[in-house]
Amino acid sequence: MFDPVKDLRKNNSAVEIQPCGGNPRLVGWGGKGKHEVNHVLGLIGRELLHRPVGASMGYLLTALKANNITLYFMENIMMRYYSRSLSWVQIYVYRFMTFAGMFLAAAGTSSCAASNSWSPPPQSKNVSISNGGLTVTFNIAWGAVVVGIANKHVAHGLNIVDYHDVGRELQVDQFLSLKIGGHPELMINPTQAGAEGYQAYYQHPRGIVFPEKGSPVIRWSVQPHHFHAVIKPWDYDTGKPTRWVYVEDVRITPGGVAQFHYTFYNHESRTYIMGTEVPTLYSDRTNGFMYPLTNPYARTHSAAAHVKTTKWPVKLVTGAPVWPQPAIISKGWIANVDTRGNLGIFYTTPVGLPETFGTFPGAGVSDQLPLGKTNVAAHLISYPGEIYSIKFSVLVSTPKAGPALISRQPPAMLKILRNTPPPVKTQH
Repeated sequence: MFDPVKDLRKNNSAVEIQPCGGNPRLVGWGGKGKHEVNHVLGLIGRELLHRPVGASMGYLLTALKANNITLYFMENIMMRYYSRSLSWVQIYVYRFMTFAGMFLAAAGTSSCAASNSWSPPPQSKNVSISNGGLTVTFNIAWGAVVVGIANKHVAHGLNIVDYHDVGRELQVDQFLSLKIGGHPELMINPTQAGAEGYQAYYQHPRGIVFPEKGSPVIRWSVQPHHFHAVIKPWDYDTGKPTRWVYVEDVRITPGGVAQFHYTFYNHESRTYIMGTEVPTLYSDRTNGFMYPLTNPYARTHSAAAHVKTTKWPVKLVTGAPVWPQPAIISKGWIANVDTRGNLGIFYTTPVGLPETFGTFPGAGVSDQLPLGKTNVAAHLISYPGEIYSIKFSVLVSTPKAGPALISRQPPAMLKILRNTPPPVKTQH
């Protein structure tokens, strides 16, 4: 049976856990260099994904106790390994781990949130567009990712977009997997903002730590109401270039709505199983989420026309529910909500795709907890040369006024522009 403690100690003469003043990590000596806590989490996460539920519980508790891993570490396991799929087993394990973390904390085990160990995106690289009310801010050093969305008429212009590290923000990405041993294994994770700083177990048996870095922006331009950028996204895990290109266009309407249009170009040479977040949004101060219970875009007799209604049942989930909540099917939009500040970031989502939401207790944030996340995901086979696009709208409003405002926007549209299987090679 794999034992992460023996694995660490057989390669190090001593193992020490640094205090929570910095990012908690395991540091080893003996000529082998440092082994970040992410390595241990990767090994534990790998084992959990390939064990039955009962075996996972016993292994999990043993591994956590042996490594003195507290609530912070458990949250990181979940954010790395369980935020990307939604099976009932993973939801069960996640909730169990959250409960176990609270139990350990109550029993006197040290528990701390992540510190601001990551460097924030350099403010000197921020670029904004605005109509005088809504302002959208991009960071050129981090793949032109959105680090701010604020409306000066709502909550005094408060921005709740989280930019604690390159895995957050409002952004897009792909998860590209190959089937290995009968199981899909994530191989490449092109991410708009950049690379977090950890090379995963499947690419290196020990894990490799490197500085967090932002994806390069090849070119960009800005006008008062329009931003354009061409991005070469890094692989989130390895920090290596990918063979993807993103083209980002964002316009702010006179009515104070940001209209996003991304086009994705796949220049990979292999065929992958793909999941793509279009988009994902991390936000601070988020204790609630809102979504419609019926589709606000009711079809008329004309196939191309829609009737946009401003009154339909909506669901407001409060109490900072833990990620991941059971997936819902998009009815047209979703919102990250700060009920105390009386504001929400509303964005349209393609009808019929799965959406997920929830919070991460104890996680590091750029402003204030709770840290919330929503995303909408599409799943398909991605062939070399694929081109697809996503159009969606974003606005900032109050929980009361937001549903009617977002319903007036065009429905989000995911389009596959090209995705042709390569020709089958025949033997002569």
